[in-house]
Amino acid sequence: MTTEFLGKQLSGPFTIPSGIVTTAPSIIQRVMDTMPEIGVITTKSIGFEPRLGNREPVYSQYAPGCFVNAVGLTNPGVEAALQGLQQVSVPADRFLLVSIFGGSVDEFVAVAKQLAPVADGLELNLSCPHAKGYGMAMGQDPEMVHEVVAAVCDAVDIPVIPKLTPNVDDIAVIGRAALEGGASALCAINTAGPGYTESHGHPVLSNGMGGMSGKGVLPITLKALKALRAITDAPLIGCGGLSSAADCRDAMHCGATILGIGSGLTGMNTGEMQRYFADLACDLDEGSDAAGQQVRFDVDMGFKPYRVVANDIVCDDITVVTLDGDLDIQAGEYVFVWVPGVGEKPFSCLTHNPVRLAVINVGQFTDHCYQLSAGDAVYLRGPHGVAVTPPEVPTLSASQAVLVWPRCIRLPRTSAATITRSTFLSAPDRQIDSTSVTSARTSPASPSPPMTAVPDSRAG
Repeated sequence: MTTEFLGKQLSGPFTIPSGIVTTAPSIIQRVMDTMPEIGVITTKSIGFEPRLGNREPVYSQYAPGCFVNAVGLTNPGVEAALQGLQQVSVPADRFLLVSIFGGSVDEFVAVAKQLAPVADGLELNLSCPHAKGYGMAMGQDPEMVHEVVAAVCDAVDIPVIPKLTPNVDDIAVIGRAALEGGASALCAINTAGPGYTESHGHPVLSNGMGGMSGKGVLPITLKALKALRAITDAPLIGCGGLSSAADCRDAMHCGATILGIGSGLTGMNTGEMQRYFADLACDLDEGSDAAGQQVRFDVDMGFKPYRVVANDIVCDDITVVTLDGDLDIQAGEYVFVWVPGVGEKPFSCLTHNPVRLAVINVGQFTDHCYQLSAGDAVYLRGPHGVAVTPPEVPTLSASQAVLVWPRCIRLPRTSAATITRSTFLSAPDRQIDSTSVTSARTSPASPSPPMTAVPDSRAG
């Protein structure tokens, strides 16, 4: 189904809101190449300077389909972002919406000028609720909104689309100020709140508070769209709680032109997202609601508590942490390990019963893991990922999680029949020598089984 939007005939009526999936040029290109239903491709919010954002956890589920997040406007800065976006090939029937933020009018203008040449339009993030001094702090003041929008519109010759916060008494007042400043369209809403979640007596988000998204905010989105449609005929991007064709129909009835699906994609892999958007487009054409059945309300993001039994130092920067329980995890899957107040990182498991984790000391979180003592509490969520069937012989293989490459790991002697989990190793910025691993053996005299060693350039 095609959609008219700001002078372009688009291949589809959907977008994925900023910061959820289309966060890197390679992902943006893949979405453009494989998901034609997504007519508006929205980038992650980009600021003038690089920004690390908040430490993990940055995303938490407090009820099925309901989330809080506090990513903290992580981005590479305008220069690196520009270089990346210059490599993206935008089809004629897509609209590349580059999201930007700033701490002042001048910052907004500076970022807008640099990124306008690679964009079809600019989204102004005036609504992030969890980054102090940015977003919502500016977007709740109609005079400031007018000033920012007017300045950016004067600086560029492409459409400017402010993203509005729901955390105001009357969103129509903010919308009118943006339109009077020259906005070509409006986006509503960003996350509500911020809200707070905790687990096992600890705040889950490293930031403490986070913006609320998912099914719980859908009524707020519909209310905002109705209020904005009452004051303007300009295009509206509606996002916040949409996940089914019924939700999309309600949003369109309330005034939405483009439909943003974000939190509803939680738990889906790329293939599942492709099928979901294709089915969602068919649902809107045919009056059905098949896509809504694909939304993963069963995703378990809860944490299970463990205690450290042993922390065995292998060498100067490698340790193996043994926990006091088991976990039903398959080869190809991984878990998130959370230490409250320190952070969260993904790991594969050396063994599943008991759970053993191999850690290379490469950063703040892994340094803390290196120092864990018997009795210390850690929390795991998962497993996540896609399980694979291991070969009949024991193997060593790399995973997608942030793991380790020890110079030598000796697996326990065991029979081949008992090895039902692969051991996962990766080598951040290291040259792998497959001869440096002593593999599991069926007996001291038996030959080592085949091994595949794959380097991983990411540090954990």
